[in-house]
Amino acid sequence: MNVLIFANPFSGHGPNRKRVGQLEAALEARGVGVRVGWKPQERIDTLRQVQGDDTGVVAAGGDGSIADVVNDMNAAGRLGLRFATLPVGNENLFAQEFGFTLKAEPMAEAIARGEARPIDL
Repeated sequence: MNVLIFANPFSGHGPNRKRVGQLEAALEARGVGVRVGWKPQERIDTLRQVQGDDTGVVAAGGDGSIADVVNDMNAAGRLGLRFATLPVGNENLFAQEFGFTLKAEPMAEAIARGEARPIDL
């Protein structure tokens, strides 16, 4: 399994690069390949290069970042990929509703196990 983390360095008030780094390390410790992207303009091209369905996507940011990443997944024809969010924004309403955590270890464990549930966008 591979994971693309699309991160917003400006969301919220915390140390986003550190938090993304913690998730990246926790995923790699579980044998998950990770690629981190900090530039919005790279997302669609990166998503279009994905082969198969064994790749997951993590939006690290707030609700606006989630919307941007999901819209880019749609534009790239990759809405079927598994999706998670690392809630580093201010409100994180999506993350609260679906039970996503800021803690790297439990999030990495759930991703590595392939936990998923379908939602209607």
